[in-house]
Amino acid sequence: MTISAHEVSQVKSIYVVHGGPKHVKIGIASDVKRRIAGIQTGCPYRVGLVKSWLTPNARIIEKRAHRAFGKYQSAGEWFTLPTKVAMTGVAALVRCHPRSNELREYSLGNPTLVFCSYCANCRTFPAVPEFSARFRCTKCNRTEHVHVVEM
Repeated sequence: MTISAHEVSQVKSIYVVHGGPKHVKIGIASDVKRRIAGIQTGCPYRVGLVKSWLTPNARIIEKRAHRAFGKYQSAGEWFTLPTKVAMTGVAALVRCHPRSNELREYSLGNPTLVFCSYCANCRTFPAVPEFSARFRCTKCNRTEHVHVVEM
């Protein structure tokens, strides 16, 4: 499969950056290193790259991630989440959209992320309807701290 020059210019990276205790930023950039340097200028905490993915669907994935983690949003693109949870959620969305000419969902629906806010244990499933989901954390054995997020 060949990629046109226009498609190459549209390819950006989606990234997850940590900054401070349980704060992550999910965003997109053409040059991730330069973007992190810009973020560090305005952030009182030391920021660091957790992971980045190069994809032609970065904008779509970013919007879906922001919508999915909306209730954990602290300011702008910053979320109060463990870094492992944000990374796992964005990785699941990247797997859903492998190429720009093949936008698709998982065959059973959107991926579902289940995470424990107490110990940050997390896992993705192909699709789990929230109304029927009852989970117990496999790491710390708690149910009251487990959250279900449809990505």
